[in-house]
Amino acid sequence: MPEQKPILTSGPRVVGVPKEIYPNEKRVALVPAAVHRLVKKGFTVLIESTAGEGASFLDQAYAEAGATVVDTAINALPMLVGPA
Repeated sequence: MPEQKPILTSGPRVVGVPKEIYPNEKRVALVPAAVHRLVKKGFTVLIESTAGEGASFLDQAYAEAGATVVDTAINALPMLVGPA
């Protein structure tokens, strides 16, 4: 089996997690455990404040996992993730 190469090999490795905009949407793109794994691999994770509350994840849990919690919209980042 060929060796897998990292998806991002150069440039800033920043992932943004915006707050959901749809009514009654309770999912969040990344849980704190996933944030921790990304941060350990060298990614910077920005999560919009209260993005995880519908799924019972508080901003503090994301900060403890290594994310930076931001108050402003992060839609201008090159890599955004959301629930599918």
